[in-house]
Amino acid sequence: MQLLFNFILSAGITLTAVILLVNFKKPQAKRSAYLNLIFIVLLFVCIHNYSEENNISFLTQLTFIIADAVGFILGPTIYWYVKSIYRDLPEKRKIYWLHYSPLIIYVLLISGPIFLGQLLVTLPNNLADYLQFLEDYQILLQIQALYWAFYAILALNELKKYKL
Repeated sequence: MQLLFNFILSAGITLTAVILLVNFKKPQAKRSAYLNLIFIVLLFVCIHNYSEENNISFLTQLTFIIADAVGFILGPTIYWYVKSIYRDLPEKRKIYWLHYSPLIIYVLLISGPIFLGQLLVTLPNNLADYLQFLEDYQILLQIQALYWAFYAILALNELKKYKL
């Protein structure tokens, strides 16, 4: 079973990397920053899961923050990508980046301390207590899933407006 799982993850890493390379070879005008970000995040998640499954601690730690906050990254990105399919949206508007503010809060308050806890051999007492608090309250994962679901519903509503 582990062999099959490793094969699927390896295929996912390879396909995502090939898609990114092909997309980056396109001219700047035909490239979508949203689509690139989606595939970069998927690449990091596949690498993180592969390294976690095979106990490659360096890669697991390197990709942890992006893999941990995947819901906060992909939710708004997929929504803005769907919107950009039918409308010309400038990719660098300040209001778009407000949708990523929960990501920044999550990384600063949750993923960052967990990442530091993985790097440090001995933990200060207050950091150890905080990490134990995060382990005890798994509600944060549900918040991330709800955030992602909210943006998935928004993206589906945006798709529903247009007939293909």
